[in-house]
Amino acid sequence: MKTWWATLSQRAAWIPRLVFVVCVLSAIILTSACGGNSQSQQQASQSKMQLDQLIQRAQQFGVSAKSLAPIQRQVQQLSSTGAPFSPFNDRADTNYYSHLATQYQALQQQLHSLITTTTDQLQVQASQNLHVFQQMLSRRQMQKIGNLPPFIVQFNRDQALFSQAQYPKDFATVSQNAQQETQALGQMGLALDQLTFFKNTISQMQASQLDVTALQAQYQSDMAFFNSAATSTAFQQLNTLIEAQYQEALVHSISALPSVEAVKLTEFQQQIGLLKTYGFDPTQYQQRYNTDKAAMSSVKTIHDAWWRVNFGPGSQFPHYDVGGDESFAGNGSHGCINMQENDAAWLYANTNYTTQIIVY
Repeated sequence: MKTWWATLSQRAAWIPRLVFVVCVLSAIILTSACGGNSQSQQQASQSKMQLDQLIQRAQQFGVSAKSLAPIQRQVQQLSSTGAPFSPFNDRADTNYYSHLATQYQALQQQLHSLITTTTDQLQVQASQNLHVFQQMLSRRQMQKIGNLPPFIVQFNRDQALFSQAQYPKDFATVSQNAQQETQALGQMGLALDQLTFFKNTISQMQASQLDVTALQAQYQSDMAFFNSAATSTAFQQLNTLIEAQYQEALVHSISALPSVEAVKLTEFQQQIGLLKTYGFDPTQYQQRYNTDKAAMSSVKTIHDAWWRVNFGPGSQFPHYDVGGDESFAGNGSHGCINMQENDAAWLYANTNYTTQIIVY
């Protein structure tokens, strides 16, 4: 009995050891089976690192974030996946990492193509913008107007940048410069048209025997500004200034109409007197003179809103007008001219539905 018990006790002592050995062997087998081949993992990791570096270089080259977004989304999707669990067999893990490396490499090729395509597109665009810049500059040179030396210097600089450009950002810079200079040259032409129109207006007022001394001084100042301007912003400022000056001249000419008409009537009367001197019958002309004189006695002029500068979209009632008459009304509507009540009353009393309105 004792012998049997001793034998059983000896055998029971080996059980924990046996369990331990089995556990160790199982862990070794599972560890060796999970995770796949270490070389495939390293290859996937290296491909991912190379792709990340290429994305960073593409950003530095000037590839837009919008163009890079699809590739970056695919990278995020791949990074969010994991190897399958397959105990006692590492083939599935090895295949997963090999496939992952292949996909990262495919994205690298796609990104290389994107960089090349973007560079080619921006190069073509830069070339076209330079050509338009050159054409506009040549046109202004033929017209012999404005301050052209700064534009010539910028064109030569852009040509040098274009010949040395390698990356998308380089060609984008050339395009931006060329577009800005082309726009400025376009604004130069618009400013010249405004100046020409302003000058013609002054000449017409002068022919009507109006005092244009102040307007001529403004015109000379505008021409000096025009001949020194070299940016789109400067020409836009000049155009705005000329428009305000023209509106002021228009108000001046309207307010001077009674005196101009008086001068013209006097000249008409002198001509009628000459007809009498030479023995002609001036009856019909005298009747015309009397009619015009009677009409002039009832003439009333109402100026327009030359001081209003905030016309256009967004200026519906009420809106603040920085050019408004603060003592009368700083606020106004889209078509407000701040007409005095007595003027409005006169207009209402002296017009009807058949009154002709001339807008100029």
